[in-house]
Amino acid sequence: MPRRSKSAGSRGFTLIELITVMFIISVLGSIVIPNMRVAFYRAKLTGCEGQLRNIAAAQESYAVEHTKYPAQLSELAPNYIKAIPTCPGALKDSYSPGYEISDERDAYTVYCKGSNHDIVKLPPDRPYYSSTHGIVEK
Repeated sequence: MPRRSKSAGSRGFTLIELITVMFIISVLGSIVIPNMRVAFYRAKLTGCEGQLRNIAAAQESYAVEHTKYPAQLSELAPNYIKAIPTCPGALKDSYSPGYEISDERDAYTVYCKGSNHDIVKLPPDRPYYSSTHGIVEK
């Protein structure tokens, strides 16, 4: 039986091929991972905006029955909203400290208090919901 030479019959990758593949994967990873991170925090921002809209809907329900907005957000629970929601970026109630109401209680603003969305380049206390302007990010 004839012997085959080791190089003619072996199947595998050379060191250069492995290094090339690892380099390509690392370049792709360096492009994809930061974009995924920003997308993750944009999703948290969208969730925060949704929570602000839920609070606004509860505010309007309260105002229909009482002809003015509540003095504190805690007056909304449990009749108009199950509980005061938490910001997905803060994981705590950042809305109650950011609630401001006019003297006549005919207009309000609810902030996401703190720097919970600074990764997506929003200034502190953003986003917010104003009874006159709706959702404001910037």
